[in-house]
Amino acid sequence: MDKLINYIERNAFDDQMYWVIPRLYSGAEIEIQWRKSQESRWRFRQKGQLFWTAATNKNIISLLNKEKVDLAVFDSHLRASILQQVVFAKKLLEEAGELFSQKQIEDAVKENDRFLNELRDAILALTSKKRPLENKVESDNSKKKLGLQLVKKSTKED
Repeated sequence: MDKLINYIERNAFDDQMYWVIPRLYSGAEIEIQWRKSQESRWRFRQKGQLFWTAATNKNIISLLNKEKVDLAVFDSHLRASILQQVVFAKKLLEEAGELFSQKQIEDAVKENDRFLNELRDAILALTSKKRPLENKVESDNSKKKLGLQLVKKSTKED
């Protein structure tokens, strides 16, 4: 089920999704909501209650398990939601095929992949080591701070 949760996190078209899942051994139901634009994307509550319990993609399953949610039913609802997204993606691709040739679509995908790889590499290069210019700026700033400290010390001693 973790794969399904992570798939939704990475690939969902919808801004939010909502499921009502029964608890095991009772007639009670739990409302579960996923919201793409929220910091805490997952949340759940007893159906009809006011307050939600926040969750992450890493802990939602364990929290629902503690609440005795029927995870088999939730799994089937997640799969249905993902398949709905797949159907939508397939329709998008089919309709794009009416506007563009297969080669144009494949070239666009390749270009996008190339761009994303370059972007990833640039981010890694910027975050994994400091650039020479940054080292010079830091060095100049350190000298200025040291000079300022020396000026302050000399004025205190006078």
